[in-house]
Amino acid sequence: NPFQYFPYYCLEGLAVIFWKSGEIGFVAYPDWLSFIYDKTPVRFILSLLSAVLTLLALIHLAILNLRNLKSFLQRTVIDEKMATLFLIGSISFTFIALHATISVLTRYCLVIVPLYLISIAVLLDRCCPKSSLEQS
Repeated sequence: NPFQYFPYYCLEGLAVIFWKSGEIGFVAYPDWLSFIYDKTPVRFILSLLSAVLTLLALIHLAILNLRNLKSFLQRTVIDEKMATLFLIGSISFTFIALHATISVLTRYCLVIVPLYLISIAVLLDRCCPKSSLEQS
């Protein structure tokens, strides 16, 4: 029964949000940056921060897509921004689902990182208050 493994699929899908690597082996870093990355707490904090931001952004994207699902299915007039976010969400969640069932290496998830970064930017844009310079 494959459905008994569903919790394990969900746990494996969460591995995709840990896309940030502290140091990539084939890249030559400057000495000052290597010094920072050699500190284990800094590396783990950066990885955890990117994972938490990615998870929050994906949850926010899922909520936005579910709120607008009716208009997408009815093909009513929607703005381009919401259509783009719907496609980003569709691609991201399909990739996560495929990763969970097929179990590929995490480094192959880097192709989806630009979509994660766009999702994080949308989350921060909607959650952070606008500065007084933008309002005037």
